[in-house]
Amino acid sequence: MGGAGGRVKRWRAYGRVPDNRRWSFHPLSHREDAMKLSVNLDRCIKAAECSTYHAELFRARDDGFPVVVVEEPAGDQIEDAEDAVRVCPGNAISLSREER
Repeated sequence: MGGAGGRVKRWRAYGRVPDNRRWSFHPLSHREDAMKLSVNLDRCIKAAECSTYHAELFRARDDGFPVVVVEEPAGDQIEDAEDAVRVCPGNAISLSREER
């Protein structure tokens, strides 16, 4: 594989093609997916772990059930949402990927 033509073919296999020393990405190589945070109230045992430790994502209603404040976490909030899923004693919190 000599010359620039070989490099272009090699990178095309990864979905990226060099373009004037800048990288251009193939539109399907990185889809923008949103993370959706939700609570199953049937499984919730009202321990308030989520609203206590992750108040930026959840708040407690008057009856003790949590309400999701940020339904689509982004950036650092995704790590907090993953932690909330792990610490929920009722396994009521879920974080799923939704394709846009």
